[in-house]
Amino acid sequence: MKDQLLNIYKNAKISRIEPKLLENKVLANFNDGAKIEIAGSLNKEYEISFFDKKTKHLIHKSTITNNMWTTPSRKYFTDWFINILDKSSQENKEFNFNLKNKRVRIINQSPSLGDCIAWIPYVIEFQKVHECIVDFYTPYADIFPNPYENVIILEYFKRNSFNDYYASYELGYHYDNLNKAPIDSRTQNLQEVAASILGLEYKEIAPEIKINNSERKISEKYVCISTASTSGCKHWQRENGWQDVINYLNNLGYKVIAIQKEPLGYMDSGNFKNIFHPKTDNLQEAISWLTNCEFFIGIGSGISWLSWALNKKVILISGFSKNFAEFNTPYRIINNSVCNGCWNDTSVKFDPSNWNWCPRNKNFECSKEISFEMVKEKIDSIIKK
Repeated sequence: MKDQLLNIYKNAKISRIEPKLLENKVLANFNDGAKIEIAGSLNKEYEISFFDKKTKHLIHKSTITNNMWTTPSRKYFTDWFINILDKSSQENKEFNFNLKNKRVRIINQSPSLGDCIAWIPYVIEFQKVHECIVDFYTPYADIFPNPYENVIILEYFKRNSFNDYYASYELGYHYDNLNKAPIDSRTQNLQEVAASILGLEYKEIAPEIKINNSERKISEKYVCISTASTSGCKHWQRENGWQDVINYLNNLGYKVIAIQKEPLGYMDSGNFKNIFHPKTDNLQEAISWLTNCEFFIGIGSGISWLSWALNKKVILISGFSKNFAEFNTPYRIINNSVCNGCWNDTSVKFDPSNWNWCPRNKNFECSKEISFEMVKEKIDSIIKK
């Protein structure tokens, strides 16, 4: 046996087998924009081209080697087509972006109530269009029904990491960063801001609001108002304007209920008489009051958006924003004969740190020149209907 094994060993042909190198891997990621990474040990160059499938435009091109990555600066939704050219072999690999059945994260980066109410309908539409599964993170998760089908509404501060998602998008009000939004937000209706970031066609959509308690608080007829907001330019600065409205409603037999977290007389809104300001520790308590009011009068603020979403008739008093900026209401009041609309002017940028921000130095002419009679006309119009 020993001799046989030796003979086999001596007569065996020796063949050299070169070790096979593993191919590099192409890794695609669509969190915080589109990203292509080449992972592996083969030293190669790749030309990466990112195309917008809808417009057919080349958005970004870059040449990288293995263990490098590249990404376009664009962060808003894009239906990507990506071509990966191996420059040594001239072989092309194509990557078609597809959200169907994928898990997607959408984050509402704005803390404003109005933004959150305005934008959630487009998160629902996004899921329907792409047939994906959406985790939506928002500061006001408790006022929306949950869950929708394949849309889970979650608290903003409980968001999962990028690694759990195929793609991620952020909703925000962007003044001049066209990498985060395709259009300057100042030129759009607030709902259109979300539609454009998510690549959807704009149409006004009122969201569904969760109502925990619809029980009527008082037996008398009442009208809700909200006089306070986050900046002086949003306030109705007409001297005695609100008190004249309160007096008129009282004379018509309505109680007047102030729905706002701010105290009466907050900042420059004035002190009021013959008005009830209930303590509302959370938005669900505010919703209970709004649900049973005859109608609502407010300014360009989140409570006005909440009232609209609850299908209330809303008288909206605003000179700082243009007519197109908010939801449609036949009771929108603006004085177009004076300075107005600085919020939507692309030549100026809102300064949230300056309560008295009035960029054209007109001393809030836009709202001071909205008279009580203009508001009274809308009140009478609602009551007649």
